[in-house]
Amino acid sequence: MAAPKYFQQLEGHAIFRPSGELKLTKMGEMVTAAISYARATGERRLMVVLTEVTGYPPPKLTARYRMVREWLMGDRCGACFRRGTAISGVYRNDCRSI
Repeated sequence: MAAPKYFQQLEGHAIFRPSGELKLTKMGEMVTAAISYARATGERRLMVVLTEVTGYPPPKLTARYRMVREWLMGDRCGACFRRGTAISGVYRNDCRSI
């Protein structure tokens, strides 16, 4: 399994830092793939940095909920937490307020 584009494995953690203009759904799919890859490779810590992604307005609360739920549930309903993968995120300023 090849690492997703923008995915870096470093000593003790991994970083997923996409950049450029993306649709919200594409960005969500890319984060999902990065989380799945981290799980599959046994990575225990993943930092998702979305500060350089543009192309969509700040997502509404329901869209945020759906994306985060997908990221946390993944393909095995909480496997992320059972396997001990910690996920942190950094987002654009205009996406922080709920």
